[in-house]
Amino acid sequence: MKIKEKLDNNKNKLVRWAGGLFLFCLLIPTLNWGLVLSPFQSIENIIEKEFLFRFNIVNQLITAIGIFILGFYLHKLTKEYSENIAGLAYGFKIFEALIFVVLALLYLVIFSVLKADLIEIAILHELIANYIPYTAIPGFISGISMLLFSILFYNSNIIPKWLAMLGIASSILVIIYDGSVILNTNIGLLGQIVGTGPVGLFQITIGFYLILKRHK
Repeated sequence: MKIKEKLDNNKNKLVRWAGGLFLFCLLIPTLNWGLVLSPFQSIENIIEKEFLFRFNIVNQLITAIGIFILGFYLHKLTKEYSENIAGLAYGFKIFEALIFVVLALLYLVIFSVLKADLIEIAILHELIANYIPYTAIPGFISGISMLLFSILFYNSNIIPKWLAMLGIASSILVIIYDGSVILNTNIGLLGQIVGTGPVGLFQITIGFYLILKRHK
């Protein structure tokens, strides 16, 4: 009996950590987009708002760490339902985190090493002009990862079926939206809301559900 109680307590801790990480991985990128995106609108803005530019990079690195740890916990929660699918989903999460790290360090290295010649650096112009499509790449990969995890959640008793279905539907929308952004950056406001709103709702809902619900 004590062994079962210990296992239940361990699972509850695992579930609550996953819930907190869902909220964390939503909060940090939202902060990034809502408050400090402006430096990436032009090279002149980067020079003028250097602190925000560097803060943006730090946020991306923190986001990458959160994504990696979230994937680890989700893998531990879902691998009993399919080791192969859970491992594949975790692999996509790792890839997503690595892309954020590579992009952040690339911007930082170019800015720090070649700061005096920023205006003349063609690659930086390219990176700034395509900042949105580049960040859509990890978003696209995240959609695939969360689709796989949501399918495993649907086959589990960890969350309700309706919440898992919301995860599946919102992940599909993310895949479609970010895939469209990669191909064409001129996505209107309605497209952004439809593409990103449901997954935000899913992350908030599953985050609080996993934190507050006692699991056995």
